[in-house]
Amino acid sequence: MRSVQLNNNSTISSSTSGNGNAGSVTTGANQTISLNNSRIQSAVNENGTGDAGTVELNANNISLNNNSTISSSTSGNGNAGSVTTRANQTISLNNSRIESAVHEGAIGDAGTVEVIAPTIDLNNNSIITSSTAGDGDAGDVIIDAANQLTLNNSLINSAALPTAGSDAGNLDIVTGNLNIFNGSQLSTSNAVEGRGGNISIFTFGNLTLNNQAFISSETQGGAGNIIINADNVFLNNNSQLTTNATGEAAGGNITINTEFLLGLRNSNITANSQNNAGGQILINAARVLGLQVRENLTENSDVTATGTLSGTITLNIDETEEGRGQIQLPHNILDQSILLSQNICQQGRNSEFIICGKGGIAITPSDFFIPNLIDIEWVEPVINKEIDSRELIATEKISTELPIWQPLQFASCN
Repeated sequence: MRSVQLNNNSTISSSTSGNGNAGSVTTGANQTISLNNSRIQSAVNENGTGDAGTVELNANNISLNNNSTISSSTSGNGNAGSVTTRANQTISLNNSRIESAVHEGAIGDAGTVEVIAPTIDLNNNSIITSSTAGDGDAGDVIIDAANQLTLNNSLINSAALPTAGSDAGNLDIVTGNLNIFNGSQLSTSNAVEGRGGNISIFTFGNLTLNNQAFISSETQGGAGNIIINADNVFLNNNSQLTTNATGEAAGGNITINTEFLLGLRNSNITANSQNNAGGQILINAARVLGLQVRENLTENSDVTATGTLSGTITLNIDETEEGRGQIQLPHNILDQSILLSQNICQQGRNSEFIICGKGGIAITPSDFFIPNLIDIEWVEPVINKEIDSRELIATEKISTELPIWQPLQFASCN
């Protein structure tokens, strides 16, 4: 099939309302799959007993617009299925969502959500999520964007919502560059006493958070951990990296491996706990600017791990990378003025100075040799009376008896 287009509240669906599983939905196109205010889904309805099927989309480009949805969900007794969306070029969401979900009152686990394309863009309240509001765990969310992943006022998360009683899943992201802008979030969260999931981010380029952007793993039942590997990490304008915990849970851990870490305008890295120990923060970097370790949050950019017992903050700053390939200059720099003030005749005793010609040296090393420059007579030297006259006689014999040679070429070393 060349292209698939769904418009004006169109639906492709497989569902069950009785005793049995819902079927899987697979949609493929050579060029484009486009949804505009439409849905592709597999679902267990409220009175159904069984598992929802998997949902899989494959195309060159996939776009979801105007409240469109790709989902596998359960509102009955059974698991939600996994959702896989794969494109050869671009996946874009505009006010739309890709999800595996356990709705309130349902019994079952959410499935894994996997989104794969070289470029992935989320805009205008778009969401990629595996979530649970019922009796079951949220699933993992996996994002693979070889070139770039951009969130603009959007959300990617795995979440256990307030009506759930279980754990959040993990969030794994591999991308070239990761941009999180304008209130967007990457998060795993648990609003009850279950475990918060872990967040793992690997970027081949830069990780940029700007204008109240968040990466967070927060919970009441034990915060998850955040691990970031990136060339450079930039936090600006009230952006946050957090593994904070409320209630009796301890703060989660944060590990950042990067060349350059920058925090500006009240951007913070925190692993705090309300009623337990703070977490551990480990930063391995060649350079850290704008962020400062503090006991409490301030209006500046802070790194904190507070709690009833303080956590640990370790900064391993390795500046050797900055100097790689550079040569250390000597401290005893030669003063040229001392050499110029010396009498070369006195310094040159027991030495020879043979004149080989005049006028044949080019003005600069890059100029061609000019054989017939203006002939300039020899300048008579100023004789130091302290020098032995016998030495002057020897010098005069050398200058009058030897022939004058014109230089044949100019040699330079690069």
